Amino acid sequence: MPDISICMISYNHGPFIAKAIDSILMQQTAYTFELVIGEDYSTDDTKAICEAYVKKYPGKIKLLPSDKNYGPAQNFIRTFEACTGKYIALCEGDDYWIDKNKLQTQVVFLESNNNYSLTFHDTYHIAGTKKTKSAKWDAPDTSDIHYLLSHRNYITTLSVVFRNHSAVIGFLKESIASPYLDFFVYVAVAQYGLLKFFPKRMGMYRVHQGGVWSKLGFIKAMEKTILGYQIMYSKLPASQKDSLKIRYLAALEDYFLNSDAADYTADLQKLSIPEMAIEPYMIEFIKQNCEQRKKISHYVTSVPNKILFNSIIYKIKNKF
Repeated sequence: MPDISICMISYNHGPFIAKAIDSILMQQTAYTFELVIGEDYSTDDTKAICEAYVKKYPGKIKLLPSDKNYGPAQNFIRTFEACTGKYIALCEGDDYWIDKNKLQTQVVFLESNNNYSLTFHDTYHIAGTKKTKSAKWDAPDTSDIHYLLSHRNYITTLSVVFRNHSAVIGFLKESIASPYLDFFVYVAVAQYGLLKFFPKRMGMYRVHQGGVWSKLGFIKAMEKTILGYQIMYSKLPASQKDSLKIRYLAALEDYFLNSDAADYTADLQKLSIPEMAIEPYMIEFIKQNCEQRKKISHYVTSVPNKILFNSIIYKIKNKF
């Protein structure tokens, strides 16, 4: 059994997959590691590239069979389940690491700090040839499950290394309908310890048109995010539900304030999120916070958007 398993899912990453694999093979660490690739029946040359690497590094890379397209969620779960290491790192096939000591740095910390269950670091974003700093919000040096649940996502998938708790895979399988499984991983792992942030940028998150979230656009991505929060709420212990409610309401705000008024003012009934998102367990919380949350509308300079936002808030308050 290796010390570390790197879980990599890939679909149509032909232009990027070699760089992703090379960035893992370059790691210099005292710990043994394996790369487990879940190639999801790509229509380009991704599989052929992976097979060439397996042939060259047979003891280091495990390529899962792919006789059909599983889809992102199921492919992630089967790849995660094939990881046998004491620690698991994540890196999708279109991202890559830039620091050869990344694994060593993160695993040494976990080995020395048993009260921590997950580590992550800052990253760069790259679109084409343009490199920018991470767009994530500032992360605290140490955070816990309540901070994670109540704040916007501050963890980039390619940056995490965490303890391989047996309960995590069960949590993921129960949450298969969620479009947001990486966040479910963080929450599941955070049940067992604290989260450590390294401010050093040790990876590249690639933004491209073929990316799962890039193809959705902001509004559709927010819809899927909110759906993910609904699913997660049903899985959390009672002591953590209030923390997620804070994040949930913030996501609704983002959706309302960034929606295109021209698309939605003509027929508010077509706006799916208020109907989908306001489950019974959220009603009292939203009613108690609506007046306070309405104040954010002064940040919106567009009058149609203000009208839309206030109309939706009114609808939520009076629906039940």
